[in-house]
This record gives sequence, structure tokens and C-alpha cells, in this order.
Amino acid sequence: AAYGVLFSSIILPSQSSSDILASAYLRALLEQVRFGIWLWLFCGIEGWLAGRVVARYGDYPSESLLRWVCDKLLLKHVSEWQVLFTTLPLRSTDPRRVVEVDALSTLDVLYRGRLANWFTDQDGKLAGLFLSSAARYQREDLVKDRESGIDKTVEAYWKDIPGANLYLAANSIANYNIRYVEPTRREIVEEVLGGDVVITELPPDSNPPAPATPPPHPSQRQ
Repeated sequence: AAYGVLFSSIILPSQSSSDILASAYLRALLEQVRFGIWLWLFCGIEGWLAGRVVARYGDYPSESLLRWVCDKLLLKHVSEWQVLFTTLPLRSTDPRRVVEVDALSTLDVLYRGRLANWFTDQDGKLAGLFLSSAARYQREDLVKDRESGIDKTVEAYWKDIPGANLYLAANSIANYNIRYVEPTRREIVEEVLGGDVVITELPPDSNPPAPATPPPHPSQRQ
């Protein structure tokens, strides 16, 4: 009835009294408020349930119902980068929860680092990557050492890049590789104690303990 009075006041504004019109507007407002409360309540419950289901995506068997729901209904509307650049496909018990990226630029320069963040454009395409603890591979030094007969480990040719984060634009990346690795002991301590804690590593022990002497054979005992 209240909505009928409102529509009538729009079509024939002169035939509705002010008291009836005010009461109708108040009733319609209260109905809309109640509708909005129930709507956002159910949306919140739906979002919470969907988040709980997707968070354990890696634990579901390939033929299970929840895996089918995630593949066909939930993750189908999620950006592919959210799946690739997180540990979502891994099991919750998997110790690998750090994402590392090896990115080859269009200038034939290889970078690596921990994935700190990524950005997409309005069409959902990858716009760029933020890498922390970034390093650059010095391939030219490797070629020179190989020509000179100098043998070094591959790790020796990685040079740390100063700065907190390295930004790589997507149009400058020719190819990239994603790796899931375990966090280091230092990262685990920082995660537990917080990033503001100053951690001082102990120097290596200059006098390592002597190896334990095995007990004598029973035939050698007196």
C-alpha cells in the first residue's frame, strides 16, 4: 500500500495528502532498510563460506564435490593471478608458503626475488610485479669466467639489487617462472616476533665440538 501511494504521488501528485504521503515514504524507507540489512547479512555469510571453501582448495581430491565447486563456480570468477601468485593450489600442510619468481626481461636480463605484490590493469591483465630480496644474474661474468677456465658455483653469479622492492613492468618481462619454497629460519622468526625485531646472527663456532667416540666393541672391554 505504501508503494502504491508513492507511485500514485508520482503520476498524480495533486491527489495525495501530505500526511498519507509522509507515512508512505516512512514505511517504504523502513522496508528498504530492513531489506538492506538482511541482504548484506546473507552476502556476508555467503562470502565467509566461499572464502572458507576456497582457502582449503589444495586439500580437496581432484574428483571431490568441493573441488568441482571451486573449479566451476568459485575460482572461475577469480583472477588467474590470485591462483598462480599465491600458495592456494598447495595443501594447507605443505611447508612451502613463499612464492619466488624468476623473470627474464626483454633485454635478456634474468631477475629473481620473493613475490611481494602484483598489479593488474582494468582488463585483468598483469601490469607489473614487486619483488623483494631481488637479485640480478650476471651472465656476462659467467661467460668470461668460463672462457678463462674459472669454475664457480651458479649462486656466485647472483648479485643482490639494493632497495626494498624491485618493480618489473609486465611489458618488460619476456618469460617468468614461479616457484613455491619454504621460508627461511630468519623469516619464520620475523613472522613470529614481528618485522621490527632486530636479529643478530651468531658468528660460526671457531672450535666445533669433536665427534663423539663410539663405544668399544664388547670383545675389547676388560
